[in-house]
Amino acid sequence: QTSTAAPSETCELDFSGLCFPEDATVHVLDQGEVPMKDLRVGDLIQTMTLQPVKNNNQTTKQDEYYYTDHYQPIYAFGHYQPDQEEEYLQIQTKDNYSNMKFLTISHRHMVFLYDKKNPVAAESIQLGDVLQSDGGSPAKVIQIDVVTKRGLYAPLTPDGTLLVNGIQASSYVSLQPTAHEFVEWRQGGTSATTTRTLLSQQNFVHWATAPLRLLCPSSRRPAILCQPQDHTDGMPYYVYYGLKLAHWTDQQRSGMAQLV
Repeated sequence: QTSTAAPSETCELDFSGLCFPEDATVHVLDQGEVPMKDLRVGDLIQTMTLQPVKNNNQTTKQDEYYYTDHYQPIYAFGHYQPDQEEEYLQIQTKDNYSNMKFLTISHRHMVFLYDKKNPVAAESIQLGDVLQSDGGSPAKVIQIDVVTKRGLYAPLTPDGTLLVNGIQASSYVSLQPTAHEFVEWRQGGTSATTTRTLLSQQNFVHWATAPLRLLCPSSRRPAILCQPQDHTDGMPYYVYYGLKLAHWTDQQRSGMAQLV
C-alpha cells in the first residue's frame, strides 16, 4: 500500500531534499557496507553508470547500453544534518531471486528505473515499477511507505550516482516541483498550459555542479566552500545558494506563464 504525505519545507519545498537517512548504506571500498552517518569525504563508494555498447570502437545503436559498477570518491556532501529528523519514502523491492531491498529516500531525490537512462523523482515511483539494482538487475517495487527517520545525508560523487542499499540512485534532486524527469518550461496561462521538455534533471544538475567538483578535491580536508554549514541548513554555500537560485527562477517562470 502506498502512503502519501506532504514533504516538509526543510527537505523538499526549499529544494534541499538531497537526502538519505543515517541508516541507509553504501558499499565502501575495502570496508563493505557503511551507513550514511559514518561516511566521510574521500571515501570510495560504489556507483553504477550506463555505458554505450560498442562494436569495433563504434557505438552500435543509441539505445544500447550496459551498466558498469565502479568506485568513486565522495568529493562533498550536498546535505549533512545528522541530528535532523525528516520524512522519507521507504520503497521495498524484490528481485528475480526474491531478495528484498529497501530504499529510503526523500520525495524529490531521484532514483533510476530499470533499463532507463534518466533517473526520476522518487515521489513518482508507483507499485509495480522496476528499479535498477546492483549488477544491472531489476528490482520490482512491491510496497511504498512514508516513514520518519533521523539524519539528512547526500554524498556527491563525480558521476552523480551511487548505490544505496543496493539500488541505483542519483546524487541529485529534481529541481522543479512538478517535473520528475526532465526540465520543464511552462507556457500559457492557467487555462492553456503546455510543457516543453528540454533536458533531463540529472544532466542539468550535473552540469550545474561542475564548478563544485572543481572546487572540492576529494580529500579528507575539503575547502571551506565545500563544507556543510549550520546556517545554510547543512549544505555547502554553493549548493545552498544554487538551490535558492533554482527555486527563484522556477517561481519567476511560473509567474510569467500566468501573464501570457
